[in-house]
Parts: sequence; structure tokens; C-alpha cells
Amino acid sequence: MTGASAAEAFDGLPRDVKLANEIAALVWSATKYRFVYKKKAASRTTDTVITYTYFCAQNEKEVTKTRLVDDQRKRRARMKMERFPCNGWLHVTIDSEHPEHVRLRVQHHRVHCHYVDISLSEDITKLLFLSPFRSRMAANADRIQIWTRVLQDYPGTEVTQKQIYALWSRMNEEAWRLDDDQVKSAQKLLEKMHGKEIEIIPIRQEEGLHCIAFGFKEVLDGWAEQNEELAMDSTCKIMIIDFL
Repeated sequence: MTGASAAEAFDGLPRDVKLANEIAALVWSATKYRFVYKKKAASRTTDTVITYTYFCAQNEKEVTKTRLVDDQRKRRARMKMERFPCNGWLHVTIDSEHPEHVRLRVQHHRVHCHYVDISLSEDITKLLFLSPFRSRMAANADRIQIWTRVLQDYPGTEVTQKQIYALWSRMNEEAWRLDDDQVKSAQKLLEKMHGKEIEIIPIRQEEGLHCIAFGFKEVLDGWAEQNEELAMDSTCKIMIIDFL
């Protein structure tokens, strides 16, 4: 990560953290080994000194074990990045009173293939942001069509459907995220649509819980004569991008 993309990624972080991340990005650019943030530790002798520790993204000792889906029929074989016993570590020590002086210690015991960045390229990002493609997305275009378009234009890409869908979701976030607080955002969205597409149902609030009830007018109109009750449970992470 270099240039403008690095600056944007680190905006809003504390100065010392931002500096440490920028140094890690420079080490990645110079060595082609990516170092991922692990932890920080304050100096025992000087309150203003902190050491930020990063590990090589291909260090086999730092592999996070993926949780398997309980249903074996839904398990899928996935390509995983090759790992190595490289014992790769990066330590960045910064004194907040003298940030111009940085102590850098890099440890890497084995040469291995370089890290391959599969983040979305600028061209693919522009494809999704520029019209007429974005106007189709704003109109709830099928996500499969979006992914198909990316494959057509970039047949050799290593990005995944999940990356494309995540960006698509963020691009359309402004249409439905009306407040940083998720409950308030949902309430504002329902109030905005009340009487048009949905009907807000008054409900007694329980202590310690946030309860929201509403009905879809189109669903009610089409199913009311055939059903006595329709229910939707959104309490089990149903809004995670995988299930959108």
C-alpha cells in the first residue's frame, strides 16, 4: 500500500499509530513482504515510548484457524495463501515526544515467495463507481451481474466475489445508513419509508432490549388473505454481507 491509498487508509488514526503503519507499508513496498499489526507495548522506563509489533503475513505461526461450518454439505474447499516458517517480525519503536526518531527492527529468517496483494485495483473500483454501472447498482442491480461484469472486463483477476460485494454494499451505504447508531439508523429509515413501503407497528419496549416492529405493505397486500402471521427474525447476524 503506497501513495494516496496508504494515506487514506491511515487517516483518523493517532499520530504514532499512523506513523508505525506507514513504516510497515514502506517495509512491504521495499521487501515485498507484508507485515500485519499484532500488538503494542509501552516502555517500562519511558512513558512516551511505545513499540508496535507486526508479523509477516505469511508466517505459519500466525495462521488464524478458520471456523468450519457445522453443516458439512456447506463446506467449500478454499485456496489458501502459502505459509512458511520464516519467523518474520517487524518492531517499530516510537517516542511520541520525538517522532522524528524511530527505531526499526526487522527479523525474517527465511526467503519465500512474496506476498500477493489481491486488494481491489483502482480500475475495478472505478468500474463500480462510474456510471452507468453505479446507477444500475443504485437501482438494486443483481450482485451476480456486478460480479459477472468484473469477470468479463478482468478475466484474470484474483479478487473474490466477497470483495466485490463488500464494496458494492459500502457504495450503497449512504442510502440506508442514516445514523452511526444502528438502532437509530433503522428507526430513521423506517420513519422515512412509513406509509409508502412499510407500516411501523407500535410495540412495547422491554428493558435492556431495542425492539422494532414493521410490516411490508406489498407483502401484506399479497399474502394477507392466505396467511394469519408472517415473521422475520433478524437477531442472528442475518445482515452480514454473506447473507445480503
